[in-house]
Amino acid sequence: MKELVYIDCGTSQLRVFSSLRGIVWDLPSYLAIENDRIFAYGEEAKALAGKTGNAFGLTPRSFIAQPVQKGSLFYDGLLASWLEILLQKERMLGLFKKPTVVFSVSPFINTVEKRAFMNIAHSIRIPHAFLLPHAYAIYGGYQIDFRENKARLVIDIGAGKVDIAVLSSGRVIAGKTKKGLLEEKQSSLVSELKKRYEIDIGERSLSMLERFFTPREETETILLNGKSKITGLPVSIVVEKTEAEQYLNEYVEEIIQLIKSVIQPLSPEIISELFESKILLSGGGVSHRKLQEAIPAVLKLEALSQGSPENIPLLGFSYLDQIGWSAVKPFSEKA
Repeated sequence: MKELVYIDCGTSQLRVFSSLRGIVWDLPSYLAIENDRIFAYGEEAKALAGKTGNAFGLTPRSFIAQPVQKGSLFYDGLLASWLEILLQKERMLGLFKKPTVVFSVSPFINTVEKRAFMNIAHSIRIPHAFLLPHAYAIYGGYQIDFRENKARLVIDIGAGKVDIAVLSSGRVIAGKTKKGLLEEKQSSLVSELKKRYEIDIGERSLSMLERFFTPREETETILLNGKSKITGLPVSIVVEKTEAEQYLNEYVEEIIQLIKSVIQPLSPEIISELFESKILLSGGGVSHRKLQEAIPAVLKLEALSQGSPENIPLLGFSYLDQIGWSAVKPFSEKA
């Protein structure tokens, strides 16, 4: 049986799914580079973020890279090298083994990024590669055929971008994307904390603030370690959830306004079909209670969600494989 390899390149995570083996990689999207070569990736590379000097085995030519930043492909060459390492490690790619690769991408991907994915596939000697809008995989994650003959709203909220799409009969008929929204709000919170507590905070500590915006469970306080701007000595601060409330509310409100801007121009017939269907939610961002409450309350539409919304596209790939790649292929683009 021919192996299909689905690759979801997110801002925070890289996920690789095989039609024969299931999920084979789910890693933080971090690479440690030294002399133009990858020497660490995933958790190991993320742990080095913000560190410098020979004490950590790093040279002046070392740096930590995220291949995807703010929802956009940033280091396509490094991503190609990383994928080659991972696929070869799992014996999914070799001299006599060339899987069909499907990249899960935004429905609103631009031409430059499409070309970049094509170059990635060609550079690691994969002859058959396709780009599949992940809205289709999200349908599959809920065990729904994306070719259904009615309109449905799909909301995907990740660390790098927010995608809002309306699909009908397997086609994206309306939608918008917003990149860098989460980072923008977190940066505003960080600037406020640095000013208020006169502290410098490292990258690893800063990443902990994501718990206020995309928590897997309710988080009331977060302990941050940093360096005092006054004494230059180590200092710890406890950040209360209430201190992030303003930025969290702004984050939720901007997402709601984005959804409204997609829905309001739709015809009465399409709006009627949206009432008959349920919103499909995906991405780590939708795990936040405020968003889960605000979306159906403001839009007056019911929503479906799952315990691990960030994994919905991966579940969807399994479903797409069940209904047959031949059914999906017409709705994809060949890379």
